[in-house]
Amino acid sequence: MNETGFNSTGTILKVDPPRLLSFAWHEEEGPPSVVTFELEPRGTEVLLTLTHSELRDRAMMVDVSGGWHSHLAQLVDELAGRPRGPFWGRHAELEGVYEKRLPA
Repeated sequence: MNETGFNSTGTILKVDPPRLLSFAWHEEEGPPSVVTFELEPRGTEVLLTLTHSELRDRAMMVDVSGGWHSHLAQLVDELAGRPRGPFWGRHAELEGVYEKRLPA
């Protein structure tokens, strides 16, 4: 949950602790998309790979790209002991970046 109190629902599809979590993200309309988190040890660090697939259109791709980028930036801030920046301000800025990056 973020500062606006947004909630969402999902169904767990696959779990392989501590390496993998995959779930169906239920949207208000249409079929669910699929979110997968994978963790891979890299020496003393861990590589996190996030994949969000089965998105219904480019607009949703732009939206979730900005959203996940914002969430992960907050995670990096938290792990570094820094105050987290505002989610929605960062999200709006990043949506503009992804609007230019993702092919039409």
